Amino acid sequence: MIKQITGFIKVLNSEIKEEEIALGVVLGMYAGFLSIASFNFFLVFILLLLFKANFYMFFLSFAVFKLISFGIDPIGDIIGLSILKYKFLFSFFAFLSSVPLLGFTQFNYSIVMGDFIIALILTPFVWILTVKFIQIYRTKLKDKVQKLKIVQALNFSKFFVDKK
Repeated sequence: MIKQITGFIKVLNSEIKEEEIALGVVLGMYAGFLSIASFNFFLVFILLLLFKANFYMFFLSFAVFKLISFGIDPIGDIIGLSILKYKFLFSFFAFLSSVPLLGFTQFNYSIVMGDFIIALILTPFVWILTVKFIQIYRTKLKDKVQKLKIVQALNFSKFFVDKK
């Protein structure tokens, strides 16, 4: 846990663009919400490789959003089931089922569909909040956080651990 906190602070203190960090967080959210189907995680990971996103924030946010997904799965199930039952979308979903690789995404499972819809809705909010948080941290909080005794202790202990 300490390693994750120090890594998080290191990413925030780095010169990495806010957009790269935010993209890592957003892709981590999709991976966390959609990792029921391993093919979905693979697709999100391919996007992570194609676009310039922060790997550390991807894996950190993946873990956080995976924990959150257990709480929202019942809501995702209700949303997904209601979307999959729309008669006017039935032919579209039938077409998608016939596309060879799309069947592996398990979009026809109500939880996967619902969690995907929730992730779509949350995407702009997570993006904006992440970018704003990083901007506020870097302009107003960075120096204060670095002066905290716990952060200094973590940096000091890391200094000795890295030297071994």
